[in-house]
Formats: sequence, structure tokens, C-alpha cells
Amino acid sequence: NKGASGNQFMCSPYSPESGVRTFTGSRSASVDASFSDHADDCTDNGFPRPQGYVMNLTAVAMGELPIHDFLQYVNFSGMAEGLMGGDRGYPNIVFYFPLLNQNFSAFGGSRYWSMVASPVPDMEGGREQSVWFRFQQLKCAGPKFIPPCVLHGPPQYYDTYWFSYSPITHRWIRPDRMANASGFYSNLLRVKQVRSMI
Repeated sequence: NKGASGNQFMCSPYSPESGVRTFTGSRSASVDASFSDHADDCTDNGFPRPQGYVMNLTAVAMGELPIHDFLQYVNFSGMAEGLMGGDRGYPNIVFYFPLLNQNFSAFGGSRYWSMVASPVPDMEGGREQSVWFRFQQLKCAGPKFIPPCVLHGPPQYYDTYWFSYSPITHRWIRPDRMANASGFYSNLLRVKQVRSMI
């Protein structure tokens, strides 16, 4: 129900609801960070929405048209998800969002987005799981993501609810207060260190 709001909008509004797809968390949190098939925030913690917030805001900031219907923009049936670190078991989730052919692909290229969700490994008494996010869009020279592929715009970093490194927030947030690559990759390393001690 694309017109839903509140709790009805908790998971993905872009197809019949299928419930929670996957989750990440740490032992010290009582509420995991759970995601729908389309990587939406199923626990309604306030994480950035991949389609309605990140992709749409980026398109507008880069001079493209606003995205009114994501069913005509993202190839949801081609989405994929897994763990960064593979069989080593690190709970860093990665989602891939292939984009359908748009005006930008008229010359034979293709694009996709990726989202990494990395849980804070020790919540130190916090009940809800905090998560570091990295979103990035890649543009490939050939159809169906045939390389070479390069970044299309800078990566975006978010510290849980702190939507501070999007294409427009530099207008009101000082650079030293923004979530950044250092915070994201430092958290990835902490996840690996904590996991190796278990």
C-alpha cells in the first residue's frame, strides 16, 4: 500500500508485504535492526529509507527527476542481499538494488545501488540497535552491470538516525558533525574484532 502511513508503512510499501527479510544486531541490544525484502526499516527505528529518502533525494540533488514510482525504477525481483565477510559470519548486511532502464541508460549503460548496514557491536546498555549505513550508486559501462563500473556521486554515510551525509545536509550541518567514512569503517573493524573474540 503505497499510500500507507505509520505502522502500515513500517516495512516496504512497494509490493505485498512479505514481512521481515533479515536482521542485524548485537548481544547487548534487546531490539534488533530488521529489514524488509526491500531493505526498509521493519522495526520502525527511524533508519534512512533506501528508496524514498536516499535514492530520491540523490536523484533530485543530481538534477534528475524525482522518483514517483519505485516499481518503475528499482528492479525489485533482481535485488540481492548477503553478508559482508561471507562465511566468516560478520553481521554486516549488504543489499544490492539494480535499477531498471531509465533515460540515463539510453546509451547502453546500467546502474545499481548498494547499501551496507553495520551494527554497533556493543550498545553499552542501549536497548535499540544502532547501525552505521553506507549507500553508494555505481554506473556501469555496459547493460546488466557489465564493467567497468565507477561511483556515480559520492558514497553516503548515516549513523543510525543521524541523516547527516546526504546530498543536501551540508547546507545546515557543519562538516565536523557529519557521519563520515571514518566512523563507518571504524565500526566495520570493531564488528570484526568483537566477532573474532566470540
